[in-house]
Amino acid sequence: MPERIRVLYVDDEPDLLEIGKLFLEDAERFQVDTALSAPEALNSDTLRTCEAIVSDYQMPDMNGIEFLKAVRKQHGDLPFILFTGKGREEVVIEAINNGADFYLQKGGDPIAQFAELAHKIQQAVTRRRVECLRVKTEQELRESEEKFRSLIDLPPIGIMVQNIATGTIQYVNMEGLRLSGAKSVDDFRGKDALTYIHPDDRPLVLEFARRRETETAATPMAMRLLTIDGRPYPVEVMSKPIHFGGVPAIMVLFQDLTARKRAEDELRAAYEQIKASEEELRGNLDEMVRAQKEREKLEKNFQVLVDSAPDGIFTLLNERFLYLNRAALRLFGAAQLEQLVGTSLWDRIHPSFHGIVRARIKQLTVDLEPVGQYDEQYVRLDGSSFDVEVTAVPYEYEGQNGTLVMFRDITERKMREEELLTKIGELATGKTLPEDLKRNG
Repeated sequence: MPERIRVLYVDDEPDLLEIGKLFLEDAERFQVDTALSAPEALNSDTLRTCEAIVSDYQMPDMNGIEFLKAVRKQHGDLPFILFTGKGREEVVIEAINNGADFYLQKGGDPIAQFAELAHKIQQAVTRRRVECLRVKTEQELRESEEKFRSLIDLPPIGIMVQNIATGTIQYVNMEGLRLSGAKSVDDFRGKDALTYIHPDDRPLVLEFARRRETETAATPMAMRLLTIDGRPYPVEVMSKPIHFGGVPAIMVLFQDLTARKRAEDELRAAYEQIKASEEELRGNLDEMVRAQKEREKLEKNFQVLVDSAPDGIFTLLNERFLYLNRAALRLFGAAQLEQLVGTSLWDRIHPSFHGIVRARIKQLTVDLEPVGQYDEQYVRLDGSSFDVEVTAVPYEYEGQNGTLVMFRDITERKMREEELLTKIGELATGKTLPEDLKRNG
């Protein structure tokens, strides 16, 4: 079972806190801690470990907007949902302007109200997790490129990185800048590499590039390069295919031949250093190959895992069943896969949910966005219906956009919800209800 999302729920009405905690924790997706005031919440240990905050607006000492400002100042973009009976437009605008993730107004059916709150919490937390992953991935890519640049800046030879597809220069190391008389990489970046090769040597370079496609050895070549101001200087060039910034590139090493005797030992040492870097890259490639084999092994085991899953799982293509696991067959009342494969999804959806499901299928197959947990009704082969909790994600099959759906029978949970409503009714007869429930109940 996935780890529960830890939520801090703040409201000055104890009864409403108790009811909200019951509803949210009943879904088994959340662990809810409560506080009776914003100052209490700000001083609690939970604030430093929770993944989302749900707060009332009108509270003594500090209202919900003031609490939101304090959270943003101390904890950055921690998801914050204002959940209040106050529906004034100025409150909504102020909440959004101060960085609230969502604004929900209390009232109406408690089950629907807290189901929407649970959905907004899940949505806000998922959005923050995705953003954190994106920032982490970009940081790792920057660090990888910075490490590469630091490595190629060490050798006392010129090194240039050229994009294979465009022929443009992407990077020149410090020694390359010195030999060419340039001040920074910006003098070269994005320009055609042939511009800095002597016109008489360009045919030789093109022939050298053609041979390089069939030869495995890195063969040195003597040629003349041009400095930034057009002055030619003789060099010996070697090249090696690499990936730079995630795209295929050529790493070109060039040594000034006028100082060759003096720099011969340095050149040998530099080449050994680059060879060591190549071995490191090869080791990384071997690790990638190993990971690929492991992934293929996991994919082979995936079929067994899906078929043994306790929840129903099926895939759709063009709104027809493509595959169903054993649990899905059992829940639909089918004995064999052939009874459902190729049949229409709509035969298994209760008519009252057709409109909602069509909108969700568009979100999955056109917008390619996953759909969070929601409740609907399915229909068995014998015509009887049953309540289910559904999660769906986009699924690609042979180049076409399909859908992967996971569902579970929640008939017993629905019964528990009815029992919970009964308990709330009993509570209402025994003690004073919160003002919000009085107004809207």
